Amino acid sequence: MIKDFKYFEKFEKKFISGQKPDYEKALAIFEAMWEEFRQTKAFNAKNRMEGVQADIQLARILNNVQKTNK
Repeated sequence: MIKDFKYFEKFEKKFISGQKPDYEKALAIFEAMWEEFRQTKAFNAKNRMEGVQADIQLARILNNVQKTNK
């Protein structure tokens, strides 16, 4: 868990600024992810909304926990 968000954000910006964009690498990663997605048949047009209610409930719980921990 990140305790000092500002420190992490500063680190992240510095890390990203040191990286040069690489179109070919990004495309290769995207294509590999797309192929894995297709092979696992994660996309099912019939059940796009399946599990949405559980996701919404989980998001509400997590958002409430974040509010109470501040």
